[in-house]
Parts: sequence; C-alpha cells; structure tokens
Amino acid sequence: GVVESIKNQEEEEKRLEGMTPQQLNDVKKTLEEDVKSLNQSLQGMKLAGSKFRESKGVVESIKNHDMEEEIMIPLTSSLYVPGRICETDKVVVEVGAGYFIEVTPDKAKEY
Repeated sequence: GVVESIKNQEEEEKRLEGMTPQQLNDVKKTLEEDVKSLNQSLQGMKLAGSKFRESKGVVESIKNHDMEEEIMIPLTSSLYVPGRICETDKVVVEVGAGYFIEVTPDKAKEY
C-alpha cells in the first residue's frame, strides 16, 4: 500500500544519495533510454490504433460500394493502380506475423 510505497521511495533515495556522480549519470542515461523506448512504443500503439480505425471505416464503405466504380488500389505507400472491387462479401485481414485470413466485413470489424 501507501506505507510500503513511501518506504520504497525512501530506500531508493538513500541508494541514490550514496552514488558517485558517474553512477548517477549512468542511472540518468538508463532512465532516458527507458523513456525514449516507452515513447516509441506509445507512438507505435497510436499508429496501430489509427490504422485499425481507418480499416474499420473502409470495411463499412465496401458494403455500399458500386462494383462498376473504379478505385485506386495501393501497391506501396506511393504507388497505385486502377481497379474495381469485384467481391464485397469477403475481405482479407492480417492477423499477425505475416498471416492473413479471409472473413466477412462484419467479422473484420470485430477483429
């Protein structure tokens, strides 16, 4: 609880007080690296969340898509080819580690 947390903080302060300037600098560098790593992880999670929200919106729009309408299909982040959606009752979803599954749009939204 709170008392244990205060005791741990006091022990940490005593440990830090006994360190040399070089040791404190090493602790500082380690903490800075930890913060950098956590920030990178946070940015990755935000990007993943954004991609999931975007994918959900696209799955919704596929249901009402006119099959005769031409769309631009991305091959890379900057290369597109014209094409048409010929099936709207199935989509392919990446499930991780390079594996994909074919599901209905409703199942894709659940995933």
